[in-house]
Amino acid sequence: MIYRLHLTTGKRYQRAFHPTLAAHTLALLAGAAPAARAQDWAANFNLPGVNDRVRAITQDAHAVYYGGDFTTAGTVAANRILSSALVLCVDEKSQIEALDRTASLLPLRPSQAERGTHDYRRHGTTTLFAALDVKTGQVLSQTRARHRAVEFRTFLDLIDANVPPDLDIHIILDNYGTHKTAIIRNWFPKRPRYHLHFTPTYGSWLNMVERWFAGLTNRQLRRGVHRSIAALERAIRDYIKAHNAESKPSVWTKPADEILASIARFAARTLAAQA
Repeated sequence: MIYRLHLTTGKRYQRAFHPTLAAHTLALLAGAAPAARAQDWAANFNLPGVNDRVRAITQDAHAVYYGGDFTTAGTVAANRILSSALVLCVDEKSQIEALDRTASLLPLRPSQAERGTHDYRRHGTTTLFAALDVKTGQVLSQTRARHRAVEFRTFLDLIDANVPPDLDIHIILDNYGTHKTAIIRNWFPKRPRYHLHFTPTYGSWLNMVERWFAGLTNRQLRRGVHRSIAALERAIRDYIKAHNAESKPSVWTKPADEILASIARFAARTLAAQA
């Protein structure tokens, strides 16, 4: 089931499939009311031209800003529905390269930073599909050679086989074309307990699994040496196993007002530079 927010009436209504639906509809489902629309940011900032910058950030006409914190409303919604539903942040990290350094890293030592060569050897790529459980922080994953709709459909089958059969499943995902093909659209109507929540256009960073991908890159992949795709996928599985052994829910602590204020300062500098 796909939900969409009517910007004029604020009421919820259904459509067969809508590609620009943000994850904040979780708050709508739980009864939380939006404070302002993305189109009203310029008025809040009292800066001419900021609205154009907002459109550059997200062209989703249905994006909603909840006063105080982007995630407060979503967190409240998740807490209200998690007793009877499962919320999964789903995405893929594509083109992960198996890289072999041409020389070993020279370690950090007093007064000198770690050093390494600028070049490397490539040994192929893999794609990681991941579903992050918002409540527990557990990650369900699958690696594939490619990231077409067929592979995404296979990952959905894996999710369906591993989630409790008595819960509604709320999936948060972005507007990537693979998520909107006919094979995917036909998969969900056959499973009415699944509910999709799309992040705004250019707003895929709002999906919590993206932050988990960043942790995977920084802690396991960036400084690693992988001489084959098998070695790369083994390193990914080892990281996920260690993460799941001590998993905990992620908490986004930066208030939305600070984020919006930062955007306003950027817009002001841009306007001043163009004046």
